[in-house]
Amino acid sequence: IVAAPSRLVAETRAEFRNAAVRMIESMGREARTITLDLAMTREMDATGLGTLVAIQSRAKEFGVSVKLVNVTEEVLTLLALTELMHLFVVESA
Repeated sequence: IVAAPSRLVAETRAEFRNAAVRMIESMGREARTITLDLAMTREMDATGLGTLVAIQSRAKEFGVSVKLVNVTEEVLTLLALTELMHLFVVESA
């Protein structure tokens, strides 16, 4: 599980993305899912959305799916508005 920051924006995206990608790349082939915990994420901008998509893209290269858990209403709304929900397995908070 990789926990997202409270603000997934330009200033905070790199550390989160790097942690997720490191986990994906170090997973054994038996692992099929990476879980991103968005419980604390209250603010997300376009770069935050881009970060989620980049993580999903990297995971796909490794045959891994991305599961978003504890997704807040703010983030759910953003994913729905941008039509990106279909890229992820989503469990709301």
